[in-house]
Amino acid sequence: MTPASMSPARYDAIVVGGGIVGLCAGILLARQHLQVAVLAPQSEVFTPSASQRFDPRVYAISGKSQRFLAEINAWDAIPQARITAVEFM
Repeated sequence: MTPASMSPARYDAIVVGGGIVGLCAGILLARQHLQVAVLAPQSEVFTPSASQRFDPRVYAISGKSQRFLAEINAWDAIPQARITAVEFM
């Protein structure tokens, strides 16, 4: 949706940023029955190729963050093939 196509609206909260933190904030605010807008640039759709099957972005997520993502029903949306434990660096 582009700003030109949006009808005038009133929001209780406007979240700036569509990354992990911004999206989680938007979800939690919406669950409090608030009208929420998330402002972020439109992200490019990753198209897998023979040489690069996955988007190269990587996140390190602690056990507590994993539990939080599970509580907001986001953890199950992560492909299991993309999850692996980091045991050393």
